[in-house]
Amino acid sequence: GSSILLGYEAISRLFHPHALQNEVVGYGSMLLAIVLTIVLVLFQYVVVKRTRSVAIGADHLHYMGDLGVNIAVIVSLALYRVTGITWFDPLFGIAIAGALSATAVRIALRSIDMLMDKELGEADRAGIKAIVQRHPKALGVHDMRTRYDSDHIFVELHIEMEPGITLAAAHEITDAITTDIMKAYPHADVLVHMDPEGLEEERLDAQIARKR
Repeated sequence: GSSILLGYEAISRLFHPHALQNEVVGYGSMLLAIVLTIVLVLFQYVVVKRTRSVAIGADHLHYMGDLGVNIAVIVSLALYRVTGITWFDPLFGIAIAGALSATAVRIALRSIDMLMDKELGEADRAGIKAIVQRHPKALGVHDMRTRYDSDHIFVELHIEMEPGITLAAAHEITDAITTDIMKAYPHADVLVHMDPEGLEEERLDAQIARKR
């Protein structure tokens, strides 16, 4: 919404320019706003990286837009003082509106993926499988399902082991693999199902492959 309003105002100013006023006040207020906004944006960046919260990410986008606007005002005031040309200000406004819109679309798409329980990317899935396969007692992995929700990811998989292994030994193997996965993905919830190697069963992987 803010990007649309900003774009509208910028285009209006582009076709109906007028001289900038109160430049000193503009410089002072924008410099103060830039300093305060940078502090807030950096703090939000750290929080978003740790929590992967979409809500905080959207708020971070809002303040990034504010920061861009403030910097654009400073630059446009400086260019106006040097050149006397008024259309620098609306041009910066249009550019910022476009950047805000693109980022808003990315956040919306990520939110939809979370609501639809979309699988993790291929790189993450391959990384999780590699962790399992590094364990010498894990003879195979199948039916792995993953999804993410804000600051958590959920991993469910089947690990194949020697048919004659004891329950205690199998439990020890799954604990070790779960620990290794959670070291790589600290916010993961991991559910491991133990299967004997060579078990004849209708696997979920095969069912999904047939439907594609």
